Amino acid sequence: MPYIYQNKNIINKLDENNIPYFLVAGSLLGACRNNNIIPYDNDIDIGIMDDQIQKLKKIDIIFNTKGRFISTTLNTPSIDIFVFKKFKDKIQYKYNGYRGSWPNEYFYSNELYPIKQISFGNLSVKIPNNPYKYLFRAFGNNCITEKKIKFAKIHSDDPNLPITIKDYNKICMAQKYKQISLPYIYNYSKYNVEVPLSISIIAVLMKLRS
Repeated sequence: MPYIYQNKNIINKLDENNIPYFLVAGSLLGACRNNNIIPYDNDIDIGIMDDQIQKLKKIDIIFNTKGRFISTTLNTPSIDIFVFKKFKDKIQYKYNGYRGSWPNEYFYSNELYPIKQISFGNLSVKIPNNPYKYLFRAFGNNCITEKKIKFAKIHSDDPNLPITIKDYNKICMAQKYKQISLPYIYNYSKYNVEVPLSISIIAVLMKLRS
């Protein structure tokens, strides 16, 4: 069973407790472009506003030390809930690390609100009111029409991010500690995605995806 449907109970839990959420990152791209999950993605990315944190804790979705929320009692670990906060005129990741890593992933109020509901595979999920400006900033202007997105070679070039956040973080950390050397090689061609990987990290990523 695809992981999105395994996580249906978390989505229902958020709805039942009137906790506003919205798809972000690759999950939002999949919803708007594919009307479903992206084939090479391996988690669900959801955003909530920081004033909803206490509600999450009350329904057994707890905060961890990495700045995300995970379910500890619903047995569905493949969902990431990112906390957003309004900074002046932008709604951005609350935590500095995420804002620094993905500076183009933000909303203006009229882009996020009112949150609306759409079909996502066999589910009904909530997304921002106008998701496309966010997606164009985050993934590039052709992200809806072109399924092949060039990978960002450096951390500050995130608008072209084509793979999962988990994989991207692994690659960036490996680059940081000089575990990856140029030139890049391309992998995951079955998904029509250009991904620069070095031989030294392929085994790690394949294990991560298994």
